Amino acid sequence: MTDKIKNIISQGENEQTEFKQTFNRQAIETLVAFANSKGGNVIIGVSNDKSIIGIKITTESIQNWQNEIKSKTEPAINPDIKVFTIEHKNVICISVQEYPVKPVALQDRYYVRKNNSNHLLSANEINELYVQSIQTSWDSYTYADASYSDLDEVKITNFIEKVNSGGRFRLSGTPKECLQKLRLIKNDIPTNAAMLMFSKKNYFTMCT
Repeated sequence: MTDKIKNIISQGENEQTEFKQTFNRQAIETLVAFANSKGGNVIIGVSNDKSIIGIKITTESIQNWQNEIKSKTEPAINPDIKVFTIEHKNVICISVQEYPVKPVALQDRYYVRKNNSNHLLSANEINELYVQSIQTSWDSYTYADASYSDLDEVKITNFIEKVNSGGRFRLSGTPKECLQKLRLIKNDIPTNAAMLMFSKKNYFTMCT
């Protein structure tokens, strides 16, 4: 695994890699940009010229970083954080996958990755990213005459638990709030996808 990180570092910063000498807000910004793009790695303890400078950490450092990332992103990013020793120095790799339903925000600001830098999205670009994310397909439209009360919260809770246990990202809040974050409820009306997955009744019976 260390050899893999060395190889990533040797290639320099690019669309899916960024170096930081310390963990800071800009590191979280880049994680958000990666989540809204193709995923990527923020490597802490490496300078822009690929020199290994290392970083001092305590037993609480990683957990504190994880908590800060989760608290400042919406929906909450749950990255994979690993510590490596290179040239007798600590190097931290924070990895995030592409988020399935975009965009992800850092304190109400949205970024995507372009080449080796982060791009702040305009209102129009945010809307376009969202539309591209859901692909404006049949399952994204609301189900006529349905309401949240038609959904089974046990099914929703089980779904949330499976998502969170997967580790790619984390959903927090009430079952209804989680579906709103995933755009499965719009103006309190479930989408076709929500009805397929969580309806109290058999959806296909309802359709006939």
